[in-house]
Amino acid sequence: MSAHRPASACIGDGVTPVQDRVVCREHPGVPALGLEHIGQQTLDITQWASAEDFGARGMRFEAGDVLMGRLRPGFRKLVLADRAGICTPEAWVLRPKRGIDPHFALYRLAAGDVIDTAVASSAGSRMPRARWTAVGEMPVCWPSLEDQRRLAELPRALDAQRASERVAVAAALALARAFLRAAPS
Repeated sequence: MSAHRPASACIGDGVTPVQDRVVCREHPGVPALGLEHIGQQTLDITQWASAEDFGARGMRFEAGDVLMGRLRPGFRKLVLADRAGICTPEAWVLRPKRGIDPHFALYRLAAGDVIDTAVASSAGSRMPRARWTAVGEMPVCWPSLEDQRRLAELPRALDAQRASERVAVAAALALARAFLRAAPS
């Protein structure tokens, strides 16, 4: 592996929280994500909403940003945005800094030690929310960009395989339903 960044690096040295607040109804047709649209533990978007159907306020994000749920962080709701949109204010919009691969940032932020830090920093009994100061100051090592890309290859390939399998399963279920509807009673 290539040389690492300084040993004193922290999460906040690799990603920047972006707080571009918007009024959702002023952005009709813009893709939107709530925490309910992000799979628990899966790093997947389960569906998209539209900004006008969304809550009153949201946070603007760009393609390549990591969205990380701060409400009940133990649910591990994180995704890498593949397009621009608006998300719930219950998620952090984390923009990878120069020299940080977005896929590596996603996988690093989804790691158990980061999630444990987010959970430990949470305040509130019914609706615990993680504190960015605790997560952002967590010590980590950010490898060189070349090494980040190499390290992210395997989880990316596994994610692509999982997505392909979900499509195949959905197609098989649709075929089975059609067969059952067409079958004589």
